[in-house]
Amino acid sequence: FGNHVCRNRHLGQRLAVGPLEGEALSGQMRVGVARLSGEEGLITARPVLYGGMRLTVSAPMNQLLAPWRQGVLLILLVMLAFITLAFAAASVIHWQFARQLQTAAEVERAKATLDRALDAMADAFLLCDAKDRIVAWNGRYLEMYPWLDGVLKVGAPFEALLRPGAIR
Repeated sequence: FGNHVCRNRHLGQRLAVGPLEGEALSGQMRVGVARLSGEEGLITARPVLYGGMRLTVSAPMNQLLAPWRQGVLLILLVMLAFITLAFAAASVIHWQFARQLQTAAEVERAKATLDRALDAMADAFLLCDAKDRIVAWNGRYLEMYPWLDGVLKVGAPFEALLRPGAIR
């Protein structure tokens, strides 16, 4: 090899297993015992043109599977991160939904309190919003203006109350 010095930690080392014979020399990759380490691995061997010589390639499974195992570990970590993120998102959504239900219940209680207060009033009462749409009224208002029964609706414009009153 010219000036190139070949350095291999296995040079001069005895093989961990005996010579390969028969079917083992077919050139097919198979699971067997790695030639140098003696561990389970992949091995292939075939005779070469020179009698009595064989070309053998083997590698331990641990060495072959190490990159795959690192990839699996990374995939598992990413999967765990996504599962954790999904649980966190579900928790936040559940918390928001519970708060929304609580707020809706509080609004309903406040509306019921307002309705009871309006019904307890001796005077007629009609509440409109900034755009002159009807928001609420009490029973006394309908007693004073019975012709508005059926016309009086939440969200109806105040002008809708004027037409039936003008016809009377």
